Amino acid sequence: MIHFLRYSFIGLINTAIHCLVFYILYFFDFKQYICNFLGFSCAVIFSYFMNVKYNFKASQSIKNFMLFYLLMGTLSLIIGYSADYFSLYPLYTLILSSVVSLVLGYTLSKYFVFRG
Repeated sequence: MIHFLRYSFIGLINTAIHCLVFYILYFFDFKQYICNFLGFSCAVIFSYFMNVKYNFKASQSIKNFMLFYLLMGTLSLIIGYSADYFSLYPLYTLILSSVVSLVLGYTLSKYFVFRG
């Protein structure tokens, strides 16, 4: 349970980074799938290294990082593309992306990426 709480706290900061990048890009008329993916990319780099150091206390591995990035990045693109396709309001895109990323990201992190 403590891992999930730490993961959630790091996730709050991660979400702030994601939202900030998303809205800056959206302000400049980028499509939501690009905004979501690039916001995610900035946030996931922060999140991965914070979780390596403070949460899962695992060693850094480019293979593990790439696995995490590919799985979660693909999900981010799918959510962003779907938001563009269905003309969702950007806030809904961020909320959906954040909720799905919290649950799926934690599961992937704990059992696959940072497994000890």
